Amino acid sequence: MSNLEFAGDRHIYYLDGEQIPCVSDLCRFIVREVYKDTPDWQLEAAADRGTKVHAAAEILDKSGSAEIEEEYAPYLEAYASFLREHDVNWELIEHAGFHIYIMSAGNIAVYENGVFVAKEPYVPLVIAGAAPAGGGTTMEPINRLSRLRRITYSADGTSTAYVLPPEAVEVTGVSIDGMDYAASAMGSFSAENQTFTFLQAPVKGVGNVEITYGADPVASTKSRMEIIRCRLHESYNGSTDTRLFAAGNGTNMCYYTGPTMNGEATALYFPALNEVKVDMSASEITGMKRHYSKLMIFKQDEVFTISYEAVTLTDGTTTAGFYLRPMNNEFGNNAIGQVQTVNNYPRSLCKGGVYEWRVTSSYYKDERYALRVSDNVGITLQGADLRKAVTCDDGIQKTYYVFLNDSEGTVLVNRYDMGKEGVWCIYKGKFGDSRHG
Repeated sequence: MSNLEFAGDRHIYYLDGEQIPCVSDLCRFIVREVYKDTPDWQLEAAADRGTKVHAAAEILDKSGSAEIEEEYAPYLEAYASFLREHDVNWELIEHAGFHIYIMSAGNIAVYENGVFVAKEPYVPLVIAGAAPAGGGTTMEPINRLSRLRRITYSADGTSTAYVLPPEAVEVTGVSIDGMDYAASAMGSFSAENQTFTFLQAPVKGVGNVEITYGADPVASTKSRMEIIRCRLHESYNGSTDTRLFAAGNGTNMCYYTGPTMNGEATALYFPALNEVKVDMSASEITGMKRHYSKLMIFKQDEVFTISYEAVTLTDGTTTAGFYLRPMNNEFGNNAIGQVQTVNNYPRSLCKGGVYEWRVTSSYYKDERYALRVSDNVGITLQGADLRKAVTCDDGIQKTYYVFLNDSEGTVLVNRYDMGKEGVWCIYKGKFGDSRHG
C-alpha cells in the first residue's frame, strides 16, 4: 500500500518517500502568467499572507478559535463571519485526494482511498436509441484501451433478433430495464450476421435494452498498446488539468483522454479520435511539459505547442479543440522524458547543452526562446550522450541535477538560486568519493 505524508512545517508532500507537487507548486504557472507585471515583493507578501490566513482558518475550523497577527486579523474575521452567517458543516478539511493509474498490457490498477484497486477501462456508449434492426444515433467514440462497446435499443415488444454493428465479434453482457444479465442466459450471438437473438422478446420501451459487445481482439490490442507504451504523460486542458495527454511510444503521435458520458474526467478513456500528429515527420516525441496555458511538445530538434480552444459545431454544441503550432525548429530535447520545470521555466537537454525555455505568454515562433544555461559545464556536456541522461529538480533546495550515466559516474549540479546565472558543479565517481569543480 502506498503512503502519503505531509510535512507541514515545510509544506511538502511525500508519496512513498518521494516528493510530489502541492497545489501551490501547480498554481505557480497560472500565477506567473496572470501576475507577470506584478513586482516579486508584492507576490511574496501576498503568498505569505495567504499561507498565514489559510493556517489560521484551518485551526478555526478544527478547534473553534484561532489567533493571527493583527495585520491579517480582518481576513480571519471575514471568514469567521461567513461561518456565523451560514450553516456550514465541513465533511473534510485538508483531505488528500488523488488517483494514481498503473497500466500494463493486461491489467489496470487505480490507487483509491489508500489502496490499489483493479479497474476495467471505460466502456463507451457508441450508439443510442437503435431499433432491433439497427440504426440509432452515434454517441461516444470507441475507447483505445478497451475492445468493448455499448449500444442501446428501443424494444418493440415483438422482435427477438437485435442487429449489432459489423465490428461485433461477441456479446459479453445484456441489460433490460436497468437489470444486468449474462448474455448466455438471455440468448445467443451469431458472428456471421452480427445478430443477438433473445430467447424471449424484451418488453416494449425507449432505450430499455443495452447490449455490450466486443470487437476484434487483435486490432483492439494493437490500439490499446499504442497508449500503454507511452512513456510521457502530462495533465492539460487549456487553463485546467482535466485531461491526460500521453506520448513517447516511439512515434510522433500524442493522445489525450476525454470525459465520459456523465462528464467524469478519467485516464481510463482515450477516445479513438483524440490524437494529435506532431509534425509530418515521423520523428518521435521526447518530452512534454505544460507551461502557462499551453502544452509544450519536444522532439529531438524541434518544439511545438498545443493550445486549447472551444469549437462550436454545426449543431450548436461545443467540443474541445487542440491546435498544434511550431515554436522552434533548431533546438528540442534529446533525453526522453527528462524535461523539467525549473523555477517556473522548462529545461531540456539538446545539442550538448541545457536549454531553458524563457517563453512569453504569446508563444510566437522565436528561436530566442531557447536560452543555454550550461556554458560553465559546456565541455562536459558536449562529450556526453544526452540520450542516457536523467534529470531532476529539487524545488525546495533550488538545485537542478543532470546524471549523465557515463563510465565516470558524472553528475552535473546547478544551484540556480546563487547569482543571476547560478552555480554549476561537476561530481564524478561513486558516492563518498567525488571530485567537483
